[in-house]
Amino acid sequence: MNFLLAGIILLFLFGTILLGAWLLAKEDYFFSFSQQGAVKVVMRGDEASYYFGSISGFRIHPRTGAILSIADFEQLSDIDKKEWKTHPSVGPFRFVGIGAVFITPIWRILEYDFHWLKLVMPQGQTSYQMIARDEKSKVIFHRYPYPVMVGAAETGGDDKTTPEKKEVEGLPLDIELLATIELVNASKALFGSLPSGNWLTQVVNRVVTRTRHYVGNKGYMDVISEKEAGDKSAISAYIRDLNEGDDGIITLYGVKIVSIDILKIDIAGSRKEAIQAASTAEYEARRAAEALKVRTDGEAYQVERMGEARSKALTAVARGELDQIKALNAANDNARAIRVSGNLGDGNLNTLALGGNPSLLLGQTVPAPDKPKTEDQRDKNRRQGDKNK
Repeated sequence: MNFLLAGIILLFLFGTILLGAWLLAKEDYFFSFSQQGAVKVVMRGDEASYYFGSISGFRIHPRTGAILSIADFEQLSDIDKKEWKTHPSVGPFRFVGIGAVFITPIWRILEYDFHWLKLVMPQGQTSYQMIARDEKSKVIFHRYPYPVMVGAAETGGDDKTTPEKKEVEGLPLDIELLATIELVNASKALFGSLPSGNWLTQVVNRVVTRTRHYVGNKGYMDVISEKEAGDKSAISAYIRDLNEGDDGIITLYGVKIVSIDILKIDIAGSRKEAIQAASTAEYEARRAAEALKVRTDGEAYQVERMGEARSKALTAVARGELDQIKALNAANDNARAIRVSGNLGDGNLNTLALGGNPSLLLGQTVPAPDKPKTEDQRDKNRRQGDKNK
């Protein structure tokens, strides 16, 4: 009975401790929860002590804040794996989702100012609006879609990629983008720029500049046509190039752009409808001219091909007739060369094969041909004929 009572008391005390830790963790006091899909950092003074969080399919390095997929983690050596597995929380508290245990006020959870745009659908509206938000944040998300607003980006201008110059169109466009950004290293993101946590502002500024440059080399309808392509558009690939290089956002800010989608494109200013109608008409006229050129070129090519085909047909007919004539001549020659006996008892009969030399028939010999007669012989024959009369 005493053991049962002691067990009940221990369970009660343990439950009370867990409940107290859970309540304190809600305020990040002595304890802190791990948030799914996000990273937190415990600070000791002005220095990061360790990073923790819960990201499905990934591991977080507790000291450097680097993020590694499970597949890449399995390729590490045993020593490196042990370093990555070091977790700052105390085992029993993980059952209630507590990711870190620390002593306040020596240690604290980093809280920073976060400036971003949020997509909000006002009550009674059917479309989203971008609302600027300035918030205090204690987490940094592993992957999140962030809206980006590019105001009055002018179309047209010189194409820097070719020596040819393009006529300046100069239409101001308001472009709304959705940039999906993935965290690669929490330390670089949170402390790679000042003030701490200013990484998104830096990345958005680069995206805006890159978008303006791209639109400046394109026409209005060219930009509009890319909206349907989504993340496969040329502008998306152009902006994602910001990831790479020594001065890329992965190196500087510990994040990478996963995808860029165009949410909305509007002509800026009060003359929106008139400019849009005129641009659409110009675009359709240009497309019609291109279609006419393609059709004309196609017809010319077809005529050329027909001419070639007719020439080949006439040549084939001529060659066919010539072959027929040759065949007939050969047949006549061979017919004249054939002598076939209808009576096998005639010893003077012989056969000549088609196109070949005389061959003996049934063992008979071929008589020698008569020699040509001289003039004296012909006179002698005539006198003999007169006597006979």
